[in-house]
Amino acid sequence: MKKRLFPITVLSLIISFTTLLNAQPYICRINCGGDSLSFEEEHYDADVPFALTGAGYIGGEPTMGDWGFWPGSMGGTHRFPLYGSYREGFVAYAFVVPAGEYLVKLYMSECKNHGPDRRVFDIIVEDSVILSHIDLYDRIGKDYAFELTTWTHCDDGTLVVNMPASVGEPILAAIAVEEKGIDSTAPYTPEFLDAADGYNNIIVYWEAVREPDVTGYVVQRKIEGGSVWETISYLTRLWRFIDTTAVVGTNYQLSLIHI
Repeated sequence: MKKRLFPITVLSLIISFTTLLNAQPYICRINCGGDSLSFEEEHYDADVPFALTGAGYIGGEPTMGDWGFWPGSMGGTHRFPLYGSYREGFVAYAFVVPAGEYLVKLYMSECKNHGPDRRVFDIIVEDSVILSHIDLYDRIGKDYAFELTTWTHCDDGTLVVNMPASVGEPILAAIAVEEKGIDSTAPYTPEFLDAADGYNNIIVYWEAVREPDVTGYVVQRKIEGGSVWETISYLTRLWRFIDTTAVVGTNYQLSLIHI
C-alpha cells in the first residue's frame, strides 16, 4: 500500500507560509482624509474605514484647512505633504495587529480655528491617556505641526486610538502604527541651540532628537541661583517653546528633559 504524502506536504507548506508572514513587522501609515502618498521612502495609505481593511477610521469626515494646502505653509515640520488633508470628528482609528510592542505616531495641527477654546480633546492609546485637554491653537497656534510619538503594547488583536473631544471635534492629519521591539537604550541628550528674550516672554530653541521612540520634551525652569525646578511645559513634541509666564527683570535657568 502506498503512503499518502499529500496531507504531510500541505502541513509543511502551511508552516513555511506562516513563518514567512511573521518575518515582517507590522507597519501601517495612513494619510488621514486623503489619498495614498509616499514621502521620504515611507508610504501612507489612503484613508479608508476600519471595517473595509482592518486598518482605518471609525466615523468622522475628511476636511482641509482654511486655504487648502500650499507646500511650505505649515510650520514646525518638514513633512509638508502629510498636512494637505485631515479627518475631523472621528470616533477612533483602529488596526488589526499581532500581539506586540508598537510605536504610534500622530500628526496634528490646528488648520481652521483662529483662537483657543474651540477644539479641545484627549489622546488615548489602548485605554491609556497619553495627553489630556489638548488645545492645539493654545499650545502652538494655527498652521503649526504637533507631532507626537508614543509607545504601547497590544495583546488583544486590535490597537485603538481614541481622541474624545470636550470642545469641538478631534482632528488628525496622519497616523502611523509600527511594530517595534522593546528598546532599552536611552536616546541622546538634546542640546539648547538658542534663546531669545522679549518683554514678558522667552523663546527657546533646541536640537531635535529624531530617534523614533522619543515621545516629547519637558521644559523646566528655576530662578537663577534657586533650587526648585518648575515644570512649565509638559510633553511638547516641538523643537521650541515660548515661555509667556517669565517675570520682567528676573534671570532664569532652563532644563530640557526628553521622554
